[in-house]
Amino acid sequence: MTRVRRTAPAGSPRIDPLVLQDIADIDLATLLAEDSHEGVRLVPGADGRADELDAVADELDLAGLDLRETELGPLRTARLDLRAARLREVRLQGVDAPVVNATRGSWIDVEVVGGRLGSVEAYESEWRSLVVSGVRLSYLNLRGARLTDVRFVDCVVDELDLGQARLERVAFEGCRVTRLDVGRAELSQVDLRGADLSEIVGISHLRGAVIDHGQLMALAPAIAAGLGIAVRDGD
Repeated sequence: MTRVRRTAPAGSPRIDPLVLQDIADIDLATLLAEDSHEGVRLVPGADGRADELDAVADELDLAGLDLRETELGPLRTARLDLRAARLREVRLQGVDAPVVNATRGSWIDVEVVGGRLGSVEAYESEWRSLVVSGVRLSYLNLRGARLTDVRFVDCVVDELDLGQARLERVAFEGCRVTRLDVGRAELSQVDLRGADLSEIVGISHLRGAVIDHGQLMALAPAIAAGLGIAVRDGD
């Protein structure tokens, strides 16, 4: 049988569904004992404590970890360290962490589903073929990052910093973003029509974005100010 791959509309993120199968269960101790894992799922420990993954205190150090075909979560920790981690075909589900450091990481074919994240530092990282769905984020710093084929779906983001980032085929669907910073960013086929935007910083760098008519009317004063256009009623 020939598998027919559906083609997304031009300009839409090109993301295939993430399918994880034939993966083995491991506990948190095993996850932390090795610097790479493939084909595993994080589950409560052998002692059967159902709340183990929700009892991770202080810092969960996964810096530099190489994860492939892996599912993590639900888990809760005061601080999650994913600096320079390499994630490929990974699902992060139900992660609750006030502080996340994911700087200079490489996330390819990744799903981040549900959960609540506070301050997320992910500057100078690479995100490719990635879906962030149903996540509540206080602050997401993607300054200087490279995003290709990324979808934000039903997310609430208090502040999203895309300064100096490069984005290609990125879409927001059913999202609310209180403050968006695109200063010195390079955008190509970035669809903002599904985002409720309250404030945009660096509005002159929106070239390459798609907005709808309602957003245009709401942003008109900021666009005029960014271009140095004075708007006055006639005498």
